[in-house]
Amino acid sequence: MSYTSFVDHVRRMAVWGQKLYIVAALVIISLGHWSLLLHGILLTAAWVPGQGCVITSTDSKILSATFIYSMVFDFTVLTLTAFKLVRPTGTKSQLVNMMFADGLYYFIIAYVDGTLRRS
Repeated sequence: MSYTSFVDHVRRMAVWGQKLYIVAALVIISLGHWSLLLHGILLTAAWVPGQGCVITSTDSKILSATFIYSMVFDFTVLTLTAFKLVRPTGTKSQLVNMMFADGLYYFIIAYVDGTLRRS
């Protein structure tokens, strides 16, 4: 998860020409995301013979908040990419087209997967 987020941020920064307001916004969003992820790791587990390690309790509010934040985060990243790649300042390169297609496919798959897991 951390590597994927990092790669996404570097891509967005590259697409936006490392503009300070985009870099600052992505850093703030990332810190919020990481604070939820690290807080959500707090759970209680126990060893059950025949099954192995089993989670016995966790905070569903934190998990729900993390899921919602992740989906909003993914949508924000897609929107930033789409806005800049649809309206480029110069000519569109093959790399720009590939990044837009990859980002769109990633968001659709991540959104559907996350939705199916929560329902």
